Amino acid sequence: MGALDFAGGVVVHLTSGISALAAVIGVVAVYSFVITVVLLKIIDWTIGIRVSDEEEVMGLDLSQHEESGYTL
Repeated sequence: MGALDFAGGVVVHLTSGISALAAVIGVVAVYSFVITVVLLKIIDWTIGIRVSDEEEVMGLDLSQHEESGYTL
């Protein structure tokens, strides 16, 4: 019976460790998501994330870098 008690204790201990690990992974995932959204909002409010429609039609290489990427 001693060996079975030991094995059962190990299984319970591993299960609680895996549960704690899953909880930590979940907390880190939520934290990362929230920080990413906050940073994206700050960037969008300050310098913007997207270019204007005119710049997109003109071409980002020309509007952002002032050079032509493809001369056809």
